[in-house]
Amino acid sequence: MNDRDKHETGSKIIGRSNKENIKIRANKVLVNKSFFYVSNLDNSCTADDIMDHLRTNNINVISCFDIKRPETQQESSATTKSFYKSFRVGIDSRYTCKAIDPDIWPSNILVREWSFKKSTNEGIQFTSNKKTLNENLQTTFDKDTTQNG
Repeated sequence: MNDRDKHETGSKIIGRSNKENIKIRANKVLVNKSFFYVSNLDNSCTADDIMDHLRTNNINVISCFDIKRPETQQESSATTKSFYKSFRVGIDSRYTCKAIDPDIWPSNILVREWSFKKSTNEGIQFTSNKKTLNENLQTTFDKDTTQNG
């Protein structure tokens, strides 16, 4: 079975040829992204703090958004004094191994793969990225081995 036979309908490829004298070229460099939910952070923590922390650990950060809670949840957390912040963090997929290394995160910070919501006729359904975290890690490992080996 060749690569063309394995290609799924609706999936995409990203060109990687660097041949000279080709008249067509990409408008911009495309980056595969991985997204994570980072939680149990002190209320004073900001998106800039998270991005600085990741960059200090040599991780290419693409985005970082504060996750806003519904008012009722914030009010109940405020009364119990257990209010914490959470963020959705997007990184270059090549840095996934570093991002999930527990040794780069302070104690008790929670990090997991981001689950995207998918709309259906029956309501909202939670799904994860097309590839699981382990598949992303294996793909990254395979690419590094092929390129460096």
